[in-house]
Amino acid sequence: MPRHFRCVWRWMANSKIISKGMDNTSNPAQDNMEMAESIRQACINAARDGFRDASMSGLCAEGAMEAAVSAIQSLDMEKLIQNLE
Repeated sequence: MPRHFRCVWRWMANSKIISKGMDNTSNPAQDNMEMAESIRQACINAARDGFRDASMSGLCAEGAMEAAVSAIQSLDMEKLIQNLE
């Protein structure tokens, strides 16, 4: 598993949203916002890690940015959502 995925999953496992779970009595709109925020944060973390790893490997800024976007595109969204439920 690439390093940026491990970081995202580590973050997801430590997330307060995951540890508290989705409360059946809570507001569905709030649950959706929490899920969206969790996914956004996972994307940000993947992009940062992908960019950093690519930069450290010697890629130029444009190549590192492509690696960051690729890291986001490679996220397993189904698994992210399952971890939130």
